[in-house]
Amino acid sequence: MSTRTCRVGVHGRNQEIFHDTDYRAIREAKVEVVKMMSQTKPEVFERIKRENPHVEIITRLYDDRMNTGGHPTPREFADKMIPLMRALKPHCTKFQIHNEPNHHDRIEGWGPTKADAEDFNRWFLQVYKLLKESCPWASLGFPGLAIPNHHHKDRVWLDACREAIKQADWLGVHCYCQTPQPGQKGQMRDDRLGRTYKYYHNKFPNKTLEILE
Repeated sequence: MSTRTCRVGVHGRNQEIFHDTDYRAIREAKVEVVKMMSQTKPEVFERIKRENPHVEIITRLYDDRMNTGGHPTPREFADKMIPLMRALKPHCTKFQIHNEPNHHDRIEGWGPTKADAEDFNRWFLQVYKLLKESCPWASLGFPGLAIPNHHHKDRVWLDACREAIKQADWLGVHCYCQTPQPGQKGQMRDDRLGRTYKYYHNKFPNKTLEILE
């Protein structure tokens, strides 16, 4: 008998509240994982677990101070996130630390260069330590990186952040693909897009991957 090694998930609404149609989809589709945002109200998490008690929730730790002008220090970030994590503990114990820090347009506080990656590597290690000290029960993941590589240099980042990725409890992956226009090649099976996870797995074969977007 074969053993299934992946789960079916969905990205939740990037808002403070959910609508009845959202809960219905989670309930009727019987999804196994829901990706959430930390600014979403705790009562949404509670109802998701009522609708589907077996679902696992992964929450992105969102900080609106991440922008083209810079980013909070590890301590500033941790001080903001620890109360949120504690409030969500009854419903969620798995958290993504930040999101797409390698974005070419620097909209998430860093950028695509190797120097950016090295700085984030140091930042992540300090944040991981602070969050684990206060919330040892939490599973903390390295964030999904922006793709494709030719624009956002995610593969440069994977090498430069090897220490942080090894420290993380799991590794996030973004596998974007769009519906092709007539005559265009599909992206879902493209190793640079929909199958980006294959490269990440080859780089870190012993690390659990979570496809977050």
